Amino acid sequence: CSSCGGAKLRLVQFRRRLEPGEEEALERALKRKRDQWPLDDLPLGPEILADVNMVLEQDKWNGEPSGTSWLRDWLRDGADWADVLEERKPSNDKEYFCQACRQACYSGQDLKQHEQTSTHRKRQRTWSWRYGVPPELVTSTPPPQEAADDAASTGDLPADVPAGASKAVADLLRKAARIRESPVAMAKRRLLEYRNSLTAEQRQE
Repeated sequence: CSSCGGAKLRLVQFRRRLEPGEEEALERALKRKRDQWPLDDLPLGPEILADVNMVLEQDKWNGEPSGTSWLRDWLRDGADWADVLEERKPSNDKEYFCQACRQACYSGQDLKQHEQTSTHRKRQRTWSWRYGVPPELVTSTPPPQEAADDAASTGDLPADVPAGASKAVADLLRKAARIRESPVAMAKRRLLEYRNSLTAEQRQE
């Protein structure tokens, strides 16, 4: 679902900021049985907690529930996933570049042929499951953190409660939406936007 996809993308972008104690608490919680969901007692902020529970309850792979598997993979490899998001395609490759495969093509026709290969289709499917959205929707946006903040402020990553979400997750999503709209949250977004506009040298001064 689109809300689950937005939740995955935000969690990947957030992964490096997860504290060791938060990781351990989530690892333990993922061992609980389904009848003990949602995980509403973890030491996480309401926005992150809502996204964790959204993925836990809604994510599927080949029609089967896969939220627990995704969250375990995210805890283990999420920082590496975030590195891939932040990589920019080489400037000399222009538009003929496959983000899912990290492969440059010589022309539009070459790229189309590449996209028909089984290797590409497999990597494209894995990318979409991992990040919640296809590569073109990530590479056409600003840098990850700025994109997440802009989307939250404009509503591009919906705070609406999707069909099938539990009451606890619905309550968490509404609470997260209220927090995003608070003056403090808006101030933080402005500071993050300013920080993202600085060069590496300026940030070190």
